Amino acid sequence: MWRAADALRLPYDGLFVVLVADPPPGPVPELGNRLAAHGIASAWSRTAGLLAGLVSVRDQRTLEQLLIVLQRSATLRYGASPVFARLADCATGLRLARLALATADPAGPPVASFDDGPLAGLVVHSPDVAARMARSVLGPLLDLPAEQRTMLIGTLTAWYAASGSTEEAAQVLHCHANTVRQRLRRIRELTGRTVTDPVGTAELYAALQAVRALPSSVLH
Repeated sequence: MWRAADALRLPYDGLFVVLVADPPPGPVPELGNRLAAHGIASAWSRTAGLLAGLVSVRDQRTLEQLLIVLQRSATLRYGASPVFARLADCATGLRLARLALATADPAGPPVASFDDGPLAGLVVHSPDVAARMARSVLGPLLDLPAEQRTMLIGTLTAWYAASGSTEEAAQVLHCHANTVRQRLRRIRELTGRTVTDPVGTAELYAALQAVRALPSSVLH
């Protein structure tokens, strides 16, 4: 590990983050130089078709600076691992960063951290189990005609995004709050689960993450 750190010109001790991106064909913008201009050391390579970077963040302040640089100047969408303290944990960091990228919201910020959506990462990590869970929880709903299925899943997604506020979800969906309540009741009728029950709402949310992250062909 000492030799690896020396070859990469990175410190052996401290804090590290792995970043991955899915680059387009052709030359890739050099992020390492931009990070170096802010005093942040990193080493980059291509692995399994992805652009991967090991970044030395040293402390919380450097980590915050890294995120600022990425938010301002990143031209690709990145998945970020949780912070780790040993180079020996780099392989785990790479795996978690890839999961973060795989579950990133295309309309979201340019950096998706694994810690921001660990449940979605778990879904992608075990797609066969996740698909079985989604079918178990949402089976009758998934069997509806496409228009009705999309409407109910969209309503449930908006309700969770609004932290359980029916009124806020209605604003996003451009409908009346009573319409949202009716759709939630319909979801309860189809799945046997209600968003007011802690266990039921946890299972619905997990199944929703599976529907969002997995190809539709896996769920049918």
